[in-house]
Amino acid sequence: MLRNIRVEDWKRTLNKCKDKSVAIITHKAADPDAFSAAVFFKKLLEEKYGSRTVCLCLPEGVNQFTKTIMEKIGIEVEYYEDLSGMPMSGFTIVIIVDACNIEQLGAFGRLLYDADERILVDHHAPNEEFINLMTLKVVDEEAGSTAELCYKIAKSVGYKPNLQVLELIATGIIYDTRHLVYATIQSLKVMVELLESGVNYSKIIDLMRRPMDLSERLARLKAAQRLQVYSLDKWIVALTKIGAYESSVARSIIDLGADVVFVASENKELRISARSRESFYRETGIHLGSDVMAKVGGMINGSGGGHPTAAAASGKGSADLALLICYSVLKEELMEKLKKA
Repeated sequence: MLRNIRVEDWKRTLNKCKDKSVAIITHKAADPDAFSAAVFFKKLLEEKYGSRTVCLCLPEGVNQFTKTIMEKIGIEVEYYEDLSGMPMSGFTIVIIVDACNIEQLGAFGRLLYDADERILVDHHAPNEEFINLMTLKVVDEEAGSTAELCYKIAKSVGYKPNLQVLELIATGIIYDTRHLVYATIQSLKVMVELLESGVNYSKIIDLMRRPMDLSERLARLKAAQRLQVYSLDKWIVALTKIGAYESSVARSIIDLGADVVFVASENKELRISARSRESFYRETGIHLGSDVMAKVGGMINGSGGGHPTAAAASGKGSADLALLICYSVLKEELMEKLKKA
């Protein structure tokens, strides 16, 4: 069941897609959750609602996990990584999936302002300014993934995706819940229905096996060399910077023993990936997305957000200064929580 929206409103909006040109936009470097949601909507609009043109807009393309899945599953889908070669007008409807602020959309963000309908489907803590741009939204922070919401949307409108799309939805759920470690009851219910529909769990796990290449392994090791480690109350907080693979590095630092980690990189833009242990969130109540990275995003002239234990921010400035900002915001939040305890 979809939360926070009437199914009639959803159906009415989708019916407007008939004979229209629609742009579907994900966050930068689309992961399996974002990619599966984008492909789902493309199939839904083409097969059930008769959209004239459906363009997939994946700023900066897809990440390594998604590339592996695409190769193994044998899916071929055309998408745009930037605005070059793409029609710049005629998109009366824009659908954003798995993104919680406009900066995550890159140059494709400008498509929002000419659209009559702006639809958001996401499971992150929403950015208020971003969400106010939307004419329709399905935002459920309790969902384990955006792919999970897509499956519920399919059921609500009576659409039966083919097996390949169902497999993609399963990869999105498994990826964003870290192989179901962080799955909710609803996530597990959806997975059961996917398995009952013909999805092979062993095949999905195999699709997601990706040997870590040399550059990623080196990035993890270099980041570990540069670690700055602090103690806040009883929690270990780690800061480091690297040129790429921020999310992978952040996960590895948590595995090393940190309770909270911030990993920054500065290439074309400043990016920060944040992770915490479930125990840190459970005991402190500090939500990395809304309590920390949303604030950090504003302080680095950008935006931020995410989940309770996995979040990110992007903006401008130096990686070193950004890491100090992250630590300062986290410390302030923790001290405030301790005062109230």
